[in-house]
Amino acid sequence: KQYLKKTKEIEQANVGISFPSFSLSDKQSSTASLVTNMLGGGMSSRLFQKLREELGLVYNIYANDYQYVTDGFINLFFATNPSTVKQALLAVREIILKVIEEGFSAEELEKSKAQFKSAVILAAESSAYLMRAGGKYGILTNKEFNLDKKLKDIEKVTSEEISKTLRYIFNLKAASISYVGKETEGDLLQLFIKGEKNEAQQTV
Repeated sequence: KQYLKKTKEIEQANVGISFPSFSLSDKQSSTASLVTNMLGGGMSSRLFQKLREELGLVYNIYANDYQYVTDGFINLFFATNPSTVKQALLAVREIILKVIEEGFSAEELEKSKAQFKSAVILAAESSAYLMRAGGKYGILTNKEFNLDKKLKDIEKVTSEEISKTLRYIFNLKAASISYVGKETEGDLLQLFIKGEKNEAQQTV
C-alpha cells in the first residue's frame, strides 16, 4: 500500500484507489469482474448512483478490474472539485464498508450478469476482440480462450461467492491511493483507512 500525490494546477482533483485482486486464471476472476461492475461499472452502479446522482460530489466515477498472470487489481477512480476530495473519498469508503456488510441484492447480481454477458457476446462478434482476448489469455495462462466457458463462469457466480470476494478484496488497509490535482492537506490514504476520526485528528 502507498499514497502517491502529484500537485498540479488543474481544475479537477483526480483520485485513484487500488486494491489487490485475483489473477486471470483464478476461479474467482469472474466473481471479481461482477463485483467491479456492480460497484462502479456504469450509471446504475452503487458508486455512480450515490456520489454522482444523489450527492453530486463527482464529475465522473467508475471501477475497472485488471487481471494478469500471478495477480490482479481493482481500481476505483473519481474526479471531483478540489474542495470536496475528502468528502468524496469518505463517501466511497462508506459504500465499500456497506457492501461488505450487506452484500449486493439478488437483483443487482442478476442485472450485472446480464450486462456482463451481453458485453462479452457483443464484443465477440468482432474478430479483433477475439484475437486480442485469445492472445492475452493464451500468453498469460497458456490456455485457449473459451467464450462459452467464460459465459458459464459468469452465470454460475453465487451471492455467497460475491460476499467472500468483497471481504477478500476490499481490505482498506491493503489499498493504495494516487492523487493528482491542486494542493490538498493530509494523507488521503490514512483518511481512507481510518475514516473521519483520522480527519478530525489532522485538523486539530
